[in-house]
Amino acid sequence: MNKDIVVGGIYETNNYGKLEVLSIGSYKEVKVRFLETGYVVLSRSDKIREGNVKDRYSPSICGVGFIGVGSHQTTKDKAKVKAYSTWKSMLERCYSEYYLKTRPTYIGCSVCVEWHNYQIFAKWFYENYIEGYQLDKDCKVEGNKVYSPDTCMFVSARENVIKASAISFNF
Repeated sequence: MNKDIVVGGIYETNNYGKLEVLSIGSYKEVKVRFLETGYVVLSRSDKIREGNVKDRYSPSICGVGFIGVGSHQTTKDKAKVKAYSTWKSMLERCYSEYYLKTRPTYIGCSVCVEWHNYQIFAKWFYENYIEGYQLDKDCKVEGNKVYSPDTCMFVSARENVIKASAISFNF
């Protein structure tokens, strides 16, 4: 099937909705904009035809988290990096229906909007992470329900267990 790519044309992707072709420099340099998020990227015409253009601003994790654009990778040598695993787990604790059913103490918790973007979270992570420590939202601000740069810190597993036990007994 030969579908000509044209400026102004709207094309469906496999996983990210529709995109519009903004300009064509060559078959390797087609500038597109995703209609839902507004993300603009250069792609190849064959990728557009196949529907294989990725929207890095599409909320693919728990309906809110997206990878964004930047230098922070999600994998290294085919394994998830610690920053990504921590980010994804944080989002799941707040927004996964399954997780909230099995761990109801997280009902009402949320992640600040800026941390929905993995690139922003990863920058904070690498500036603050202590090897072997865990992300915590309760130690800095008692009773806190929001994960954010102002409320989170890394704590030892022991500190985290003690804090979690104290919170459990308050219910």
